[in-house]
Amino acid sequence: MLFSAGVDLNEIRALLRHTRLATTADVYVDILDEVRRSTARSMDGILSRLYSSSVTEK
Repeated sequence: MLFSAGVDLNEIRALLRHTRLATTADVYVDILDEVRRSTARSMDGILSRLYSSSVTEK
């Protein structure tokens, strides 16, 4: 899928000739959910490392 390959959602909207971005987002909702979960996991890892290093510095 284009979105998984890093193509901007608005570019996909234009390619598919959707007039509203919300229409494209509705089509890609499953992919968007996985991207959000992946982002949350990445953020959790970053924050965990930051927390761990701040605790060991005290």
